[in-house]
Amino acid sequence: MSDESTRASASRCFDGHRLLHPSREPDLTNKNNDDELRVIGAEEGLFEFSLAPGERIVIGTGPACREDAGRADTAKYLWVVAGSSVPAALECPANGTTLVRGRLSHTNLTGGEPAHTAGELWFYDATTVLINGGSSRYRPRIQDELESVTRSFKAAGYKVGNMGWDESGPARSLRGEPEWI
Repeated sequence: MSDESTRASASRCFDGHRLLHPSREPDLTNKNNDDELRVIGAEEGLFEFSLAPGERIVIGTGPACREDAGRADTAKYLWVVAGSSVPAALECPANGTTLVRGRLSHTNLTGGEPAHTAGELWFYDATTVLINGGSSRYRPRIQDELESVTRSFKAAGYKVGNMGWDESGPARSLRGEPEWI
């Protein structure tokens, strides 16, 4: 199977999620700089999710506590369920990409176009990912939305866990061991 058909197959795994959770414009309340809407390219680390196993990935682990959730993490990826793809990139690209805020935002993956859901992700290995709904731009609106996108990553061949939901919405740090599916 070619890289292009593998990416297309992975994107199709998210079609059910797209039907259940419509796309919407990004929430730009926290936008401070014009370059937060500049879509990055492959040379800056943008890629489309493919069926497992992930290739050329950085291995890491999710934050264990709230204090760690906001720290710079060279293994943290941003992902977005867009209309016909699932773009992703390291939040802190190591390739010289420079942005005023010093790291990517989810709208750097979409160019500010509508999307369904977004969050953060860590590869534990090439077939195991931990996700959350950590996005101020395309945050999951309800717990079922986070669970739905978790099932979509599973359908793409990954063992996946999510950080769950708490009183303020999607949790951004682990509280014990995640439930893996």
